[in-house]
Amino acid sequence: MEYLWKRPDSGKFYYRRAVPDDIKGCDGIPRTEFKISLKTSDLSLAKARFHKVAAEVEGKIENARASLTLVLEKISKLSEIKALADHWEELEKFRIYNDTSRVSEYLTFTTVNIHSPDSGPSNYNAGEEYPVIKLDLVSEAVDSQDEYNAELRYLVIPIISETLAAQHYEMPSEEDLLFKQLLTTFEKAYRRVASYALQIYEGCSDLDEVKNPAPIHKHKKAASSSISLSEAFKLWERELYAFKGKNSSTIKTADEFKTAVYRFIEFGGDVQITDITTLQVTEYSHLLLRLPARPNKIARGLSLTQQATYAEKNGLATLSHKTALKNLKAIATVINMAKERMGIKIEEPIKASGIYKALNKGIVKNEHTLEDEKEYSRLELRAIFQSPVYTEGWRPKTGYGEAFYWLPLIFAYTGARLEEIAQLMVSDIKRETEHDFWYISIKRSSEHGQRVKNNNSIR
Repeated sequence: MEYLWKRPDSGKFYYRRAVPDDIKGCDGIPRTEFKISLKTSDLSLAKARFHKVAAEVEGKIENARASLTLVLEKISKLSEIKALADHWEELEKFRIYNDTSRVSEYLTFTTVNIHSPDSGPSNYNAGEEYPVIKLDLVSEAVDSQDEYNAELRYLVIPIISETLAAQHYEMPSEEDLLFKQLLTTFEKAYRRVASYALQIYEGCSDLDEVKNPAPIHKHKKAASSSISLSEAFKLWERELYAFKGKNSSTIKTADEFKTAVYRFIEFGGDVQITDITTLQVTEYSHLLLRLPARPNKIARGLSLTQQATYAEKNGLATLSHKTALKNLKAIATVINMAKERMGIKIEEPIKASGIYKALNKGIVKNEHTLEDEKEYSRLELRAIFQSPVYTEGWRPKTGYGEAFYWLPLIFAYTGARLEEIAQLMVSDIKRETEHDFWYISIKRSSEHGQRVKNNNSIR
């Protein structure tokens, strides 16, 4: 998890994130943690910089993971082979020019006995044999003698393999025509490098300075300027926990957003946010309104389309316009955050679809119906208060005890929300001594994990 951290001694803010286990040891990745100074003690400025640093770190993590799962390409063009061989040749010449000790890698030195009556070292008599170091190019020795071709091939194949690997190319099999072309092209390059090495060894003075060749850049697809919807959600979730902490409230919000996002992914796939269309959003909103509001075990095991059909056939209550709107706004929030953090220039598709206006009209139209749905009918109330809980003193064995008896009575008496009453402590039942009456105190309490919907709910 990533988070904003304030250094106690300096007051400076830092971006911190543990290195994921799967990329530990990759090039450019810290050993255990990303810890980057935001170079400010101002919280608002630190938050602004946090987003940029978080995006940069995420890019490094994605690149590291990509390098671990890299799929090698097959070299397919003769022009690519020639470009690779030419680059290797220029790079080797540059290395030899700047480090003459590498000359010996391309030349052979053998000692032979020479018999010469005319000349020889001063310590040898005329006509005596004496040893001489004979220098030869490996490449010249293989021109026309098959027994030496194997030697040159032995030298060139590792060079080809290393060069291809550096450019993420797959090494072709020896039966492949491209392998033979690689061998021929690199053998010629090797001979030219060996010839250059000989000139260096012999002290040739008219050699031009060799410059370090520029790296080869293969044609690659442009880096994606988008992000998938699931990746956008993960980015939003990390930021939620980084700025608001991981607690019961933020976990609940994250779960609600995750349900909304992954329901859309089930409908249309985990597409890039730039590929989500307004038509797709409209079709999805229509499906939402057909889904069961409280799917049973059977419905939960079905696909979204099947759930909608099941709800229609069995007369199940479906999601309200308000719930559908809430789901779509959650998805829009995730998309907008990803747009802002990654600099993606698109029109947010959910708002652009015009579906907000349509759903709001549905909410107003069904407002009275929705209110009526919250009320219990006389038949339902009779079923509750004539149940064994009230007539026979039955209590469940699951440990809820007297809550089964008292909660329905308090709901009926107060009209309060289920969550408000279910979280009450005995100490929340209070007595007002001046006027001598009892009341229920509904409030927030971090100590007991009590929450309310808003400030107006405190009473």
